[in-house]
Amino acid sequence: MEAIAYAPGTSFMKAEIKKLVRQGGPDVQDYQRVDNLMIRLSNQIQAGLLTDDEIASIRTEFGTTLSNQTMQGFMFNKPHGYAGDFEIIERMYTWHISTDQHYSKWDLFLQNHAACRAVRNRKTYFKEVVKAYMQRHNRTEIRLLNLASGPCTELAEFIAENPDYRIIADCIDLDSNAIAYAKQKFTSPADDVRFVQKNVFRFMPDSQYDMIWSAGLFDYFNDRQFVQLISRFAQYLTTDGELIVGNFADNHPSKSYMDLVAWSLNYRNADRLLHLGRKAVNDAYTVHVGQEPEKVNLFLHINHRSERCQ
Repeated sequence: MEAIAYAPGTSFMKAEIKKLVRQGGPDVQDYQRVDNLMIRLSNQIQAGLLTDDEIASIRTEFGTTLSNQTMQGFMFNKPHGYAGDFEIIERMYTWHISTDQHYSKWDLFLQNHAACRAVRNRKTYFKEVVKAYMQRHNRTEIRLLNLASGPCTELAEFIAENPDYRIIADCIDLDSNAIAYAKQKFTSPADDVRFVQKNVFRFMPDSQYDMIWSAGLFDYFNDRQFVQLISRFAQYLTTDGELIVGNFADNHPSKSYMDLVAWSLNYRNADRLLHLGRKAVNDAYTVHVGQEPEKVNLFLHINHRSERCQ
């Protein structure tokens, strides 16, 4: 059989990965070296310098560290059938680290990456914007629509941490496993949190909402779909309502690593989000962009103009 002639640099990358696997994963002092390796690999993939066989051969060097036993392997293999599923998001939220010494360093490396920190930060972001909304309007109760609710951790934590506030929520997710998992977090009062298994494009609300929240759905959509959904759901805001959708920023520090595990998103910067938001709604609404401390997860806010003037 004729040997495959790999592109220049392929052997180096494979040797570096093999070395990391042999030592049980990256130590803290290796983090920048691994990031540089991932950037190099991602750049070559984006430039079309590596064939599919070459990319597969590089990934093969990770061995079982790219299996479901690790965070990175779980992302790559997508055992629930899609990227960013409820289980991997929950692992980020809960700082999951494998107890197996062959895998724990890889999980620590990933959990310390900007993308994972940003995902955890969006829980805090949600809790802060909900509390600020209630205080701004001197209210203790709101109706919430949570699109692609996933593990629903941010909502469960807010309810547990703020017994004086009440959220009546509709949580929409296409994944029945995500809904079954999230339901366990809500025991009392059960009637306040309703779960609906539905594709968001086919979900038709039966009420108005004070807040519509979607942490990690819209960066899977192209611009046309993005605008279509924003335009439709904005109509279901109350007079003082607010719609907030998250989107990963372009050129964030974890992008190359996400490329390695084939986690593809439509990255957008703040200007792009503002443009799409304004395209989706008319002059009755105002549009602005917020961000969590890592500046990786951006948040498009759409309000009725009367709300922003208060």
